[in-house]
Amino acid sequence: MPVAVLPYTVKTTSAGVGFSYSAALRTVTSTRIQVFDDSSSLMSLVTPLLIPPPSIIQDTYREDVLVSAAEEYGNHKLLRYDNISVSIGFNYLGAGTLITYLVS
Repeated sequence: MPVAVLPYTVKTTSAGVGFSYSAALRTVTSTRIQVFDDSSSLMSLVTPLLIPPPSIIQDTYREDVLVSAAEEYGNHKLLRYDNISVSIGFNYLGAGTLITYLVS
């Protein structure tokens, strides 16, 4: 699952760490608020003046850059995380380790 490290989206896979500038592929879909009367029939579609309508914001992941190593890949795992950062370790069969630090 891609993770947003603004303005980029980052995805870790067995191939390495992929980066996407998905903000360039962003789509925003607005929805309307439906108001019903007591008889449950549709009265009207209203957009309140003070409260913006809810929106769906979707960033599409398209890999722009992939960071990997030349050694044969073993596995990867989450090493450490907090509210604004995450560390991921990639283990390679030649006993090497690549650690990535992603900070919001």
